[in-house]
Amino acid sequence: LKPSCLKQRRSISVDWTPPREMDISVPTGIYGMAIAEPAVLDRKLDGNFIYCVELVRALGMLCLSYIVSGLFMHQLWEMNERNGMSNCSGKLLPLELGCVFLFEVRMMADVRKSFSILTLLWAAPDAARTPEVRMEVCKGTLLPMKYRPAAGDSPKAGAVMVREENKEVGGSGRLEGLVARLTRMRRGSDRGSFRDDSRSLWKLEGLSCTYRLWCTLTIGLPKLALDVALAYLGGVYIVQTGSDEEMLTNSLAMVFIAETDELLYMAFTSDVMRQSLETMRAVTVEMGNKKRLATWFINSFLYPLVTVLAALAVVQQARGMHCPGFAISLGPFVDTAQSLVREIRKIW
Repeated sequence: LKPSCLKQRRSISVDWTPPREMDISVPTGIYGMAIAEPAVLDRKLDGNFIYCVELVRALGMLCLSYIVSGLFMHQLWEMNERNGMSNCSGKLLPLELGCVFLFEVRMMADVRKSFSILTLLWAAPDAARTPEVRMEVCKGTLLPMKYRPAAGDSPKAGAVMVREENKEVGGSGRLEGLVARLTRMRRGSDRGSFRDDSRSLWKLEGLSCTYRLWCTLTIGLPKLALDVALAYLGGVYIVQTGSDEEMLTNSLAMVFIAETDELLYMAFTSDVMRQSLETMRAVTVEMGNKKRLATWFINSFLYPLVTVLAALAVVQQARGMHCPGFAISLGPFVDTAQSLVREIRKIW
């Protein structure tokens, strides 16, 4: 290597500093859309009709997801009360713990997404950093004051339309803006998955305190409550299954119920809107060593421990209600291991 290259490498290694920030992305799905879309709607750029329709659509999709999830969980509660335990022998205990544990792992992912939504709403930047302007923003209406009126300083992109800055390509109406967004998104997807924040059309900025509180009470906390309720009711339903074939089928059925919001989102959201949400500019949070240590401990130890304890508690609770004197023991696991060894010996 040349001396100049060595000097350049040394300067780069000396000047480089480890990142002290973390990006929190808006979760893709109905819940992320319900948070982001009202915050980026612009009446002047999108138009009054699209502005009102998209507000109703975002709220309607959120309510539809809650209604479908609530209907399934109500039916699960009735079936759990009606069926009870059909087998108290404990022979299927290893399979019960395995199925319930995997289902709780799936639900823990949704619980973590709920906490991410609450963290995102807490860390999203205000309209201004000065105390005087922040107090004025906190007195705003449901939607951010920056986007609620048809202001003259409209942003470059609304929720549906984009502002055409190049007049030479022919036309500057909303139809051309929509075509430009489709072309731009397709080109961005061809380049790969690297996110360029300078090209992000959507961003969470200027959220009022009222809007944060509204999203917390209608999106963050209800989603967390539904996830916890489904984790319990679904686990009890799996344990009360009578046979091993039905237990595996019911485990898949519980996972299907947990993914109903994703099905609604994929079916009733356009490709352009999904692309805008996926490429939305993330919220940056400062991460010191204390926060890094706490994050590492929570994700590496606390979440796995809570998942294991939740699976054990669900199995013990479901069997304890209908099988007096039941307690989790190692006997069924030893019998299953011996049966597995005998089958292996037959093969060899």
